[in-house]
Amino acid sequence: MNNKISKIASLLGVSENNILELPEEIRNSMVTALDIASSQDKATAEELTGDLFRIWANASVNKVMGEISEGTGIHNSTLLNLDE
Repeated sequence: MNNKISKIASLLGVSENNILELPEEIRNSMVTALDIASSQDKATAEELTGDLFRIWANASVNKVMGEISEGTGIHNSTLLNLDE
């Protein structure tokens, strides 16, 4: 799995630690997307790589928002609604 984590990190342009810090369910989703992308034609693989980026971006935002919530005492749902 570490080889796949390395490939995911490389595709996203982030460190392996960045990926490893994400929840296991997110990492598993990313590995599944990578596995599917590896077995598809180029157009489908590019689309799935985009999905991989979206999974990572959402997980990263949620992680940071959780840290902000803990640090400020503002409920996470309130922080997530600030963009509306």
